Formats: sequence, C-alpha cells, structure tokens
Amino acid sequence: MNATHKLDVTGLVFALDPPAIVKTGPTTPLVGLNWQQRRHVCEVEWPRVLDVPDPSRVRGKAILVYDDVFTDGLLLNTVARKLRQAGTRTVCQVTLARQPWGRAGR
Repeated sequence: MNATHKLDVTGLVFALDPPAIVKTGPTTPLVGLNWQQRRHVCEVEWPRVLDVPDPSRVRGKAILVYDDVFTDGLLLNTVARKLRQAGTRTVCQVTLARQPWGRAGR
C-alpha cells in the first residue's frame, strides 16, 4: 500500500474519517434470528444506538452505504432512515454479497 493513503479504524482507505454515521452501543446480533426477530431488532434497538455525529456533513448530500451481506434490507433501511432524518438528500446502498432467498435466520 502506498504510504500516502491513510487508513481509518476499519482499515479501509475509502471510509470516512470521521464516519457519517456510527453505532454507539450494543444490539442483539442478527445472525440466527427469524424475520420477525430481525425486524424487531432493526426497528427498535438499532435506531436507539445509531448516531449521525455531524449532520452538517450529510445535509443535502447523496450518501452511499456499503455492507458486506444483504439479507433482507431491514438494517440498511434503518441506517438510511437515520441518515434521511439528519438531512441526507439521497441514500444508496451497495453490498458485496446477497443472502440466498429464504435463507435469512437459518
């Protein structure tokens, strides 16, 4: 790696420093939960622990959210909702892999 690239805490050169949105506390792990349980965690627990530290950095902007695996979209929707509440104009997402249909929570 070129020495001029600065890595953030994730080890990625393209991540924001400071991040646009952060998780500030623990939540129930989503792995192994059925859809109803995942929905509850994403709609109740996650909004309580997501924070946009500096809304002026996202206000009126288009934000790209990246994730490793798309399971059912519940968590991505929660993150997008929080960013929109902070004034983000548009939220798009990209994921590296898709959980096979019907396999979430197994």
